[in-house]
Amino acid sequence: MNRSSKRGWAMYLMPRVVSIIAVVLLAGCMQAMPTDPALREASGTFGVSRPLATPTLEVYEYALPAPLERMPPPVAEPPASVFAPPPAEPEVIISAPPLPSYTNEERWRLQQRERQPFVAMQSFFTSNSQLWWYDPLQQQHLALGTFRGAFTVQARFILQSQNAPALEVPYQINRSYGVTALSPAIIERMQAAGYSEWVEAYVLETPDIVAP
Repeated sequence: MNRSSKRGWAMYLMPRVVSIIAVVLLAGCMQAMPTDPALREASGTFGVSRPLATPTLEVYEYALPAPLERMPPPVAEPPASVFAPPPAEPEVIISAPPLPSYTNEERWRLQQRERQPFVAMQSFFTSNSQLWWYDPLQQQHLALGTFRGAFTVQARFILQSQNAPALEVPYQINRSYGVTALSPAIIERMQAAGYSEWVEAYVLETPDIVAP
């Protein structure tokens, strides 16, 4: 054959050879592929690997604290001063015992010392004497007036306030011994002390008085 004949024959055989090689390769690939459907499913369709499963994101719920504005603000205690004064000691109050309760007559008797009551009333005479009365409520000695003449005595005693001898004289208010001009204030004080008609007055025992 000449050169042109050989080239034509090669051009004629080339496509057929390529077709045969392609058929052989395809047959080999078909044999290599798994025939079991389970294997095909495990290996993936057409030999393509399956994508990895997407990881599951676990979500945890936590209780949130109450809003800050609802929570009470902390109370800050002031720091103790180093130079703070010591605590004051409790005040001790000493109360005096209550005074004994006396009747008006008992208060008048406390003004008398060494009292000597007479068995019977005795009549004395005075040329000029001052008649006195002790107010047991106000604890004051009041002068009722001056008188002269005879008067009745029921006891002798020592006047505590003056340490002087005195005579206890029953006195009918505003009637006895000519002493009939008592002031309304004195009469009110006698009535406040519980005396409305008679009181126990007294005179100091002086040389102006004559004993029976």
